[in-house]
Parts: sequence; structure tokens; C-alpha cells
Amino acid sequence: MKLLTYSLLLALLPGMVIAETQLYKYTDENGRVHFTDRPPADVATESITIKSYDGPVDVTDYSSALKPDTDKKVVMYMTEWCGYCKKASRYMDANNIPYTEYDVEKSSRANSEHKRLGGKGVPLILVGKKKMSGFNAGRLGGILAGQ
Repeated sequence: MKLLTYSLLLALLPGMVIAETQLYKYTDENGRVHFTDRPPADVATESITIKSYDGPVDVTDYSSALKPDTDKKVVMYMTEWCGYCKKASRYMDANNIPYTEYDVEKSSRANSEHKRLGGKGVPLILVGKKKMSGFNAGRLGGILAGQ
């Protein structure tokens, strides 16, 4: 049984890519926390390694689930450096899903709204009144289709 399990895992591994991203965290003189891909020379930083799965993306066309006269407005709270935010954007662009992006690091209003909505990370995606933390193509497609 173990041999079968290992064989199955080995067969699946070539299709999966796990990427590592090195980020640096620091706090500025105003107490605001920042994340960057290059450590600033003049402040102490904490090194953070993020592992992400870069597997296949479901590109099923859910655009027909969105009708202009529905309340299914799509809003995404994101950051520029977030890999999952980029995947979510690519998914919505590929499926012709209209959406509005708000960068929580560049806009204090977006940051406040993100916190008010209970956001603890990015992306935070709203489809009408439904909220999704993180990005999963199948889950987002289901929400868009009204499931």
C-alpha cells in the first residue's frame, strides 16, 4: 500500500511547482509595518520565506454568471507583491470578470475597509455580499456562479 501511495505522489509531483519567495519585514519610525523584496540598508529587518504552490489555474469561463444588472460586484483588496493576488487578477482577466482592485498598502481608505471587513491577509475578495479570504479558482468560480 505504501508503494502505491509513493508511486502516486511521484506521478503527481512533476505537475506541481513550489516556489519560495524571500521577503523582508521592517517597522518604520511611525510604527507602520512594511514588507519588501529588498532589505533597506538603514533599518533592521526580519527575513521571511514564503512558499507558494504554483500549480495549474482553473480558467473555466464564469463570466456568464455575472450580469450587469446583478449585485455581484467583484472587489479585491490586494497588495502589489502578493502572488495569490496576481493569480486572482489573472484568473478574473482571463475570464472577463469585471472587478475593482484596492491596494491596502497604498490606500489608507482601502486598508481601513479591509480591516473593517475582517481582513487578516490578502487577497480579500468580495462578490456581492459574499467574502472570500485568499484565492482558490474553483471556490471563486462557485461563488460567481451563485453556489
